Order: sequence, then C-alpha cells, then structure tokens
Amino acid sequence: YASPGLDVRVPHNDGSWRNYGMNSQPIARQWTSLEIAMEQMFHIESFILHKESTADDIKHTTLFDSMDIKNSMQKVATFIGEIDPLSPLNSGFHIVSFPLIDRFSDLPCPELTEDENEEIYKIVMLGTSEPFGSKLLDMDEDILTMSSTSALEVVVARTVKGKDSEYLPEPYKPLYIG
Repeated sequence: YASPGLDVRVPHNDGSWRNYGMNSQPIARQWTSLEIAMEQMFHIESFILHKESTADDIKHTTLFDSMDIKNSMQKVATFIGEIDPLSPLNSGFHIVSFPLIDRFSDLPCPELTEDENEEIYKIVMLGTSEPFGSKLLDMDEDILTMSSTSALEVVVARTVKGKDSEYLPEPYKPLYIG
C-alpha cells in the first residue's frame, strides 16, 4: 500500500518547531494500493484548511503544487524488488519513506489565541488519480472513502511544552532544559 507522508516545520517567534519525537510519522487514514499509486495520472496534492474567523466556512490554500510521484514510485519498485529474502523488512508491517522534495517549506505561522486546545489549521494531503484534488475536499466523506484516493490529515494545534506534557514519562522529564 502507499500513502502520502509529511515531515514539516512550523515557524514560531522563537525559531521553528519540528516534531523529531518517536512515533512522529503521521499515518494516512486512507491508503491506496501500489498498483494505483504507480498509474500515470497518480499525483500528490496538499492543502492547508483553516476556518474563516467570521464564519464556520473552511477555506483551503495549496501547500505544495501538484507533485508527480513517478520517480519516487520507481524507487519504491526497485526497493521492493531488491529486498533480501532474509531481511526483517521481508515480513510484517513497515513504513518506508521516499521523499518527493528535498527542501523544507515552512507552514504558516500560527495565529495563537487564549484557547490552548484550539486547532490552528489542518494539513490535508491527497494521493489521487483525479485531475483536481481540491474538488475532493468538498466531497462527502463516504464517497472519498470509496475512491482510490489516499488521504492524510494532520491537525496543527497548540500544545503544552514537552516538559509539561502529562504524557511525558517521568524518566524523560530531566532531559528537558528549563
């Protein structure tokens, strides 16, 4: 199976933030088969969705131009074809990343409010053979699920500092400075 992945940084007043943590690879909610991902028309489109401040309307802007993935899919085919039968990658479930671009693109700087749990915006990446991925954003969720489109959604939200997280195990707390 194949799905879009995402490795981004968020600019901030104090520099930029990037999630280097364990288990930080976002997993798409919908995947597609390798056969479909290798089709001539298959490409990745990515968007930033954010609520309009005056209404419940959701506006989307393009994060990256449509990305042709033929070269990356060729690397996937070569990688799969050359796996040693004794390799641990030969069985089980593994995530292997093949970058489509070799540079970072900064995400929009979040406009923070007093609400610490507020969703700032959402990143949506679609792997699809449809010519206009932006039209898929307006489709009913059930129709999108039946399509051969792969969908990754990442919510960008404000959270507490890592050292203050209720989910950080005690042994790791001394590793944080300050």
